[in-house]
Amino acid sequence: MRTLAVCVILLALASFSASDPQISNDSRIDVLWVTGTVLLLALTMQRVCERLSLPTLWGWVGAGLVVGATGLSVGNPSPDMQELVLRFVGLWAGLLVGIGFGWPSSSTHGHFLGIVTASTVVGALVVTLGCFLIADQVWTTALLVGALSALWGPVLVSSVWRDDESAGAALVGTLVATVLLTWVIGWLHESKLLAGDGLAFATRVWISPAVGIAIGWLLQLLSVLKRRSVALVALLLMSSLGAVAIDHYDLLGIGVGLGAGLALSFRPQSGLALDGLFGASRPLASFLFVALAMSRVDVKVLLSAPSAGLFEIVLLQVIVLFSIRGLGPILWQPRISRATSLNSWLLLPKGIVAIELVLVGGGLTDLLQPSNALLLQQIVVVDLLIYGLVETTLSAWMMRPAEEGSPA
Repeated sequence: MRTLAVCVILLALASFSASDPQISNDSRIDVLWVTGTVLLLALTMQRVCERLSLPTLWGWVGAGLVVGATGLSVGNPSPDMQELVLRFVGLWAGLLVGIGFGWPSSSTHGHFLGIVTASTVVGALVVTLGCFLIADQVWTTALLVGALSALWGPVLVSSVWRDDESAGAALVGTLVATVLLTWVIGWLHESKLLAGDGLAFATRVWISPAVGIAIGWLLQLLSVLKRRSVALVALLLMSSLGAVAIDHYDLLGIGVGLGAGLALSFRPQSGLALDGLFGASRPLASFLFVALAMSRVDVKVLLSAPSAGLFEIVLLQVIVLFSIRGLGPILWQPRISRATSLNSWLLLPKGIVAIELVLVGGGLTDLLQPSNALLLQQIVVVDLLIYGLVETTLSAWMMRPAEEGSPA
């Protein structure tokens, strides 16, 4: 299944790269060369990590850094082509996570939603106040950092460990955090404090999952998912065409894919069938997105001159998220679900949603002054290095004795 997934991704990238006449042949070859090199090196480094009992995400991040601008700078693909590839992989990652989503039981809905919502809002408020009082940031920057820090990692959680309760908490938390983030963007837009069109950005954020849900329901109505071969072709065609449309309108690939996947999983019969067909490739798509995103970032340059307040903000986020998401669920999670408190450590990473919002074109950085944009980019990269690497290691170590779930 992993070999099939690799072939499907490379063939899809080749097909829609060849369909764009504005992209030169050299750029097409470069982007396929970079993607293939990252993929092969990451799979090799993943085996090494497995032998060393380390999370496989380490291998993918390492491959992106080695192949990309931080390391060897393999190839010279055009930025437009890189954006297109990232949106396709992000759409596919969100789709696979949505398809495999397990809806929480109705008996825990009220308490579950209330506690996750409160945790998200309190975390955002504490980080915002800390950025203003401790990191000496202006209110506009503090509000953006606080809202961004409230994001959870439903895609990364579902890829690192199959746990429906933790994935559900991360999804609900990300929804609440997105409400906060778009509200902040809207307020800053109305106050004339942004360098770009904040209203258009907030609209695209919410249109993305709405488009995905519509696509998912359309695929259900057309009854094209009953046979495996037809389902594979339909989803691959949808992802390829969707990536081009997403790139044209600057939508969020992960948001569109997640919306479509959730719509498909809402009917248990089709959701289980599709998850059985594509579930094994879920970590591949999610980790490839991380690796390709990191290959576009020169971490040495980005972190060579840390922005004022960066270390204070990072330390503040670590303390707040450890307290609210790491230690907090030890008290409330066993009271409302069958999951153990060990699962709470899966709730720490913000995941690839923050990466797409900040490191992919058409995101938050286009709305901000260069200094604030640089600060957000540094925060997201450091966040990935801390939570994506350190915390996945901690989670895997703590959850190894658990009876349920298995590492990806």
